[in-house]
Parts: sequence; structure tokens; C-alpha cells
Amino acid sequence: MFRKSFTLLALAAAISAPYSALAATAQVISPEADGFKDGAAKTKLIRLPGGTLVSTFSYGNDRDNEKVYDPKAQEERAAKDIFVTVSNDNGSTWSDPINISNTAELTSKDTYWKIDPATGDPEELPSAYYGDSGKPNIFNNGKVIAISWADKFCPADGSGGTETAASSENPDQGAITYATRDGRQLPYSCAYIAFTKADPAVASNWTVKQLTKGERDVSQDVSRGITVKNADGEVVKVPWVMTWQEDPSGLQPGSADGPGDGVSGAIASKGTDIWYTWVDDIRAGDAADSFEANIQRLTQNFTNYKRKEGDYVTVPLTTRPLESGYEAATRANLGLIQVKEGGATKYKTFVAYEETKGAMDEIDFGKVVRIHQFDYNQPPATYVTENFNDIGDVELPDPADTDRIGCIISDPAKNGRRVRFFANTSNGAVKESGAKITLIWKEGAYDQGGPSDIVSRIGYINTDDAASSGIRPQDLSPAVDTACEHTLTEEERENLDTLADHVTNEVGINLSHQSELATNSNYTVVEMQIDTEDDTLEDARAHRGAIRGDTIFLGYTFTEDSALAKYTDLANYNFYIRRSFDGGRTWSEANNVTQIDDTTVNVKEPRIVGMPGSEPTCDTAAGNTWETNDTCQNPNAFIVAWGTASNVYDQLGGAVDLDLFITGTLDAGESYLPLALLAGNPTDLNNPEDDEEMESQLRANPAGTEVFAAYNGTQSDPEDGSITDKLSWFIAGSAMNLDEENQEEAQSPELVYSNGASVSSCRGHTFIYSQGGYFSFTSPGRGEGLPC
Repeated sequence: MFRKSFTLLALAAAISAPYSALAATAQVISPEADGFKDGAAKTKLIRLPGGTLVSTFSYGNDRDNEKVYDPKAQEERAAKDIFVTVSNDNGSTWSDPINISNTAELTSKDTYWKIDPATGDPEELPSAYYGDSGKPNIFNNGKVIAISWADKFCPADGSGGTETAASSENPDQGAITYATRDGRQLPYSCAYIAFTKADPAVASNWTVKQLTKGERDVSQDVSRGITVKNADGEVVKVPWVMTWQEDPSGLQPGSADGPGDGVSGAIASKGTDIWYTWVDDIRAGDAADSFEANIQRLTQNFTNYKRKEGDYVTVPLTTRPLESGYEAATRANLGLIQVKEGGATKYKTFVAYEETKGAMDEIDFGKVVRIHQFDYNQPPATYVTENFNDIGDVELPDPADTDRIGCIISDPAKNGRRVRFFANTSNGAVKESGAKITLIWKEGAYDQGGPSDIVSRIGYINTDDAASSGIRPQDLSPAVDTACEHTLTEEERENLDTLADHVTNEVGINLSHQSELATNSNYTVVEMQIDTEDDTLEDARAHRGAIRGDTIFLGYTFTEDSALAKYTDLANYNFYIRRSFDGGRTWSEANNVTQIDDTTVNVKEPRIVGMPGSEPTCDTAAGNTWETNDTCQNPNAFIVAWGTASNVYDQLGGAVDLDLFITGTLDAGESYLPLALLAGNPTDLNNPEDDEEMESQLRANPAGTEVFAAYNGTQSDPEDGSITDKLSWFIAGSAMNLDEENQEEAQSPELVYSNGASVSSCRGHTFIYSQGGYFSFTSPGRGEGLPC
């Protein structure tokens, strides 16, 4: 059985062969049931202070688990649970995976999801649908850990995750019929959270809480926490917050216009809202109950019910009416941020998401990006009462409350989506520029799948304004309209108004525009305020980033011609990075760090990871630095990684994940360390016939001298070669090759400034040391080059 190895791609002048294998070898950390199909997915990884590693993943196999239907992959497979495994020795050994969801053998809904093999139609009688656990999302603050997910087991009594949970039909759990998936009917999902403040390898240390009952379909969940200390540095409490979206009509399939395959939460029904909950201290004994008690609808999209010929449309298999409205809010990102406000230290929740525009008869296509910020324990909670025939009085979120509406930060005349942000989350992390938060999103004039640029605004603390926190709408630069918290009224819709008629924002920072031509050493914000339609062929996606004080390090995948990349294999996507060292006041050129010339290969799922904060054992008063104490943070160290995939025409689909690569920088991108193959076959790179590797998750110690990686990968089952297992893998070591020899190599002037010198060739890939001081490679064509 081939085990993936970590391979360094180094200078031919420094070694005698194109590859020099490191000692690290990847290991499987998910269960392996030989002879049965393993289905591990969505592997995540965190590192606690002191070095403990925790990985979580969803997993199911054909030996033990009931079958369910996956509408995204469009296949029947084993129901999945959420597992956790722990390492206390830097990943050398791992604990036995523990099941923290335990829902795959339980059911709360019978639906028409099975297909009659004789007719090809759903079976005449409904069948039990088992508790399939979705993608786990993990976050830690200190040694407190929380994992959230969406699950199909939604008992009406809310007992999911407890020892008393049992199969029982929930009459209020909704269901959706997928006409484009053979008419299969799937139950709605509900939200779960699991958390621990003790040893995560002990199952009894985890508290699991079912938060919702499946009345609306849950997706896109995320949680965040922060530690509050007193003046003596003692921990007072650990507040925790969580958001998710709920679609009253069920998780919607995509339209195949973009790079994804739909059923991810990006497409949603009108009336879809973002929901929110919080606890003051996740370590408290009543934290689970507080999470449930504090649930609030954050946005205000539920305004009415769907009707059909005068009757309320009911969710299949329930008697509950379908909520509806004019807008749909989706894909929220969440932060919990320490700020100064009016001279006082406060802890604010920051939420950014995309929302449809709500104009009459869909005359205004696409979405806008909105943000909210509020004291974490005071979310907007205003309601109005409205009477509906046959239903009675109903409490609706107040549609006029600006705290619920949120500020539009994108161009309301364009399509803004996939917002992400990263912040200096503590007051002490803010440096001279005053930069507190960086927001980035996709924006363009086209709808789903159309070309776009990556656009940004940055929040600054205004020292002349005592109320400035750096995360308010009025703190953003370039500026947004003072009327950015606007939603269309009934009268405005009837007048055929659009949001662009009421909100005018300054042009944002266009980070991706003509990336290949952006070669100046410095660009001002004014120079980068370029309309996204200045070049309608280029396309940018997969934006990532990090901020450390005044240093902003961000990237995106980019192609010069989206039409050629989408409909032919004459263009592809590479990963570009821009940097700012003054909090976003000026920006560097766009640096192509992957340089894959082989247009049959795309870069996907890039990663930028900054180093975690210094640990208590870093004594800065004694002169400790990251160079002398690896528990001290190197703020200029960043991991840069990416995956590759076959470039197939969008209309055909079926792109294959290929290999994973990794490099890094110790000096914020002035130079890069040697490129390494994180996962793949070093003798045959980017071969679509090999096992697939994807979705790398990367963590490091504060100094950046040790890197730890988890990822998902396929492998033929050792007992039955006809079975393709999907496994969770882990690999560790000096992944960025940060030993003294390689540090010197990366910093060596004669190497850093060599210009495109070819150093080795293997299977059509020429490994070069490129201008700007980073390792990369080009590929003139698969199969060419030297054998290796």
C-alpha cells in the first residue's frame, strides 16, 4: 500500500538528485475498515498551547453504518459521524478516534429518499433517513475547543448528542425533494455544537448539544471564542458565539454556473436568515443550556409565508407553513474581537455575509456583502407582531431595525459574494497604522460563475474618535455610504428601485486586477480603486489572507482569461499573493507563487496561515524571540500551500484533485523557502490517474519552525482493490524546511535574486528559483522532461 511521503523539491546545486525525501511519512488518522468502503471527509486540525494536536473529521463505512444519499456527490453512501483524535507528541502517535456525534444509527425522519431499482423512481413508502453528520467546523481559544456541524438526526425533544437520544419521528422536521436528484426527498438538518475544556481525547469530557429541531434546513455553521482576563492577567471568562443559516425551503441545489457542484448553502430560498447564539463562559456548567436559550434570528428576511392559490404551502411531511420573504442571507463568517470603545474594553461579535438584493421581480441580480457588529451578548432582538390568516399572530424580526439589516460594504450595483475577513483580534495586536480588520470578497458585474475580482476594505481605529473600534462601518476605508444599512421597502420595490439607487459606496481596493501586469513595488489605495469591469476577461477566486499588526498577507487564484479557463484548457488558475506592511495604506505587486504553465492543471484550495500568538513560556522581558524560543511568535512567518486539480471544462465537470504543495516565508514574503510536495507521488506529479489529495489544513508552532498538516486523500482498499477509500491523513515535521541550512539557502543573496534559473526537471515540470526569491515550477506539458 503506497504511503504518501513529504518530499523536498530543492536546488540541484545543493543536492545530487531532483528530490530529497524528508523523514516524515504521512499516516492515516481516520479509522480503516479493510474490505469495507471508508468515507472520511472534511478533516480539520488545530494545535493547542503547549503543542497538543486535535483533528476532527466526518466518517462512515459500509461495515457499520446505515446508508443515506449525498445530494452534493449524488451518490448513496454510509451515514457519517463526527470523530476526534488527539496527539500529545507532535503527531507521532494519535489516540483512537472517538465518536462525538453518535447519530449515524439514529433516525428522526422517514422520507422518500430510496430509489426503486425497477422503476428508477422513489420507492412508494418512505424509509428511515439516518443521522448523517455534515462538515465539522472546529475552533479553539486556549485549551477550550468547540466543534459545530449540521446533522440529519433532529429529535423533537432536542436530545441529540445525549445518551438518552433514540430514534423517533419528528413531525416538525422539514424535508426537501430534489427534482434533479431523481426526485429523492431528504430531511432538513439541525445545528449541533460540542465543546470541552479538558482532555479532548476523553469522550466523557465532551458536552454535545443539539441546538435546533430541523424546522428549517441548517448549513454554514461556525463558532468563535475569546478569553477575557482581568488586570492581573487572570482568566475571568471565555465567551463563545456561533452563527449558521436556516433555509425554510431546504438546502437548495446549485445551477452549475460556478466552479462548485451546488447544495452547499450558496443558493438559498427567500426568507433564509442568519441565526446566532452565545454564552458568557463556555466553561460554565450551564453553557449547553445557555447556548440553546440564547438563540436569536440575526437578520430580518422572514417577513411572510409562501402561498399557492390562496393556501399556505407546507413543507412535505409536516403541517408547518413555509416561511418566506424578499431576501436570502447566506455563507456568514464570524469573529469575536476585543475592541476599545469610549475608552472601555469591549468584546464584539463581527458577522459578514452575502445577501440577495430583494428588488421586485428579480430585476436586480446577484448579492451584496453586509456586515454586523455588536456586543457579543447583545445581538439585535427586535420583533414586530403580524397576524396571518389560519396561523394567527406571528413574531417577525423587525424589518426596519438597522442593527438587523447590516451595512452593505460591496458595490450594490454588482454581485458581491464569498466574503472573508481577518482581524487583529486583541487591542495589543493593533500597530502604528491602526489597521484592525481586513475584509475581502468576490465582486463583479456577472451572476453565478461569472468573472470577478477580489475587492477589499480595511477597518482602521480613528484616534480622533473615542467611539472608533476599527470594525464599525464608519471605520472602513475606502468609505461606505452613511446609508449603507438599507434594505428595500415595499414602496421602493413597487417603484422598481434597486439597492444601487439608495446606497453609493466608494470603489473598493481591487486586489486582483490585471495581476500579471501589477509589477510596481508599491501601489497606493487610490491606484488600486479600479472598477471590476475594467477588465471583463480576468477572474479571481479562492481568496485567503492573514493580518499580523501592520502586515497584511493575502492571496487569490487568478486567470487572465476566464472564458478560456472555463470552456477550454487554454488558460488556468495560479495563486497570487499581495502584501502590505503599513496596514493596507500601500500594496506590493501581485506575485505569482505557483507559476504553473501547464494549462491542464489548476491551482485550488490555497492556504495562507499566520503563526499563532506567543505562549506563556515566551519571556520577552528576558529577551526571548522566535529565534531563541519556539513558543515566541514570528509575526512575519506565513505558511503558503495549495492543491492542484485537473482543468476541465466547466460545462463537463468532473475535475480531479491531484497533489498538495507547501512553502513558507520567514520574512513576510521577501523570500520563500524551498517548495515541498505535501502529498502526492513525487515521481509522477499531478497525474489524474493517481490517488487524490485535497483540502489541506495547516498549523504551526508560534515560531513557525514546526508545521503540522492534515488533509483528505483517496487510496485503494488493501483487501479489495475495487474499493476506493477516502481517508484523513496527517504529516508533520519541519514542513517548511526551517532548519538552519535551508534558512541560509532561502536568504542567500545569490539564490534569492537569481532570475528564472532552471534547476531540475521531472515529468514535464521544471523547478526554478524565480525572480522575487521563491521556489516554484512550470510545466510545459505532462510527460515531457527527464525521467525521475
